[in-house]
Amino acid sequence: MLRRPGVAVAPGRALADVGEGGGAVRVGGGVGALGATRLGATRCGALRRTKDGKLWVDGCAKRYIASAGDPVVGVVAERFGENLAVDIGAAARATLPALAFENATRRNRPNLKVGDLVLARVVAAGGDVDPELSCVDANGVAGGYGPLKGGIAFRTSTAVARALLRKKSPPPVLTALAEVVAYDMAAGLNGSVWVDAPAGISETLFVARAIETLVGEADQDTVAQKIQDLAIKFKVSTARR
Repeated sequence: MLRRPGVAVAPGRALADVGEGGGAVRVGGGVGALGATRLGATRCGALRRTKDGKLWVDGCAKRYIASAGDPVVGVVAERFGENLAVDIGAAARATLPALAFENATRRNRPNLKVGDLVLARVVAAGGDVDPELSCVDANGVAGGYGPLKGGIAFRTSTAVARALLRKKSPPPVLTALAEVVAYDMAAGLNGSVWVDAPAGISETLFVARAIETLVGEADQDTVAQKIQDLAIKFKVSTARR
């Protein structure tokens, strides 16, 4: 049994059979064990499934439930021993080993301080174990993970964060912004988004507000017009680069 992707589900709703004859199923956010042989929803939302069989529930809740493989944007909350405690918006802080960076050694590793932002990958989560993070990908290289310098971070829903991470058909606002201002963005499935515009703080705030307010707008002309309106408000030049 496997429920059709896209259907609305509520906590406790059976989603798929596993075990004998059920086949292998990868589990994402919003999906947990429902007895010994079934998976069920742990939050309200729409059931989603990737081509490689990963199931998750795409909800609009801002509370994040860590899932292995998720990219997250977190803030360093504490240093203890050889580890960092990182706030990723989950029920418990995540642990980021100080050596979990590309080419890191005891003498050569990022000097992260409390309050610093980092883009990391969840490598372990679930049960009674606090989430564990790493700043290298499955191949052992940074792959974009690591400290986030400058810029600002803001919170959004996990559904919006997932939309920002889509490689195919990304939200029109991202393309429209790239046509008028240079910026960098990192989004985590924990609903935290970081942006930075090298031109300055006004441009950075402009990019953040545009993403916050226009990420759900599909009409490109509407997006373009509203970006122009925001640019006037933030006193940002939209001359093409």
